[in-house]
Amino acid sequence: MGAANNIIWTYFETDGEIMSDDELLTLEEVARRLHVHVETVRRYIKQKKLTAIRLSNTNLRVRESELDRFLKERETGGDTKPDEGL
Repeated sequence: MGAANNIIWTYFETDGEIMSDDELLTLEEVARRLHVHVETVRRYIKQKKLTAIRLSNTNLRVRESELDRFLKERETGGDTKPDEGL
């Protein structure tokens, strides 16, 4: 990977306070992290399950914090309701 893949993007809360330094991930990087095909990542974006940033007509990026949010929403464990019949 070249240096161009290590873009850091800082975003601000409305009061001007820095909230996070976020790496912008390519769709291929997101797919690798999720262990899915890149077309699955594109489908998640189209279905608005995952938010992407459009840098150009053909260039999309996903914030690392957005990927973290996506994964957290899909975690199973203590927050899920048990099946009533079990």
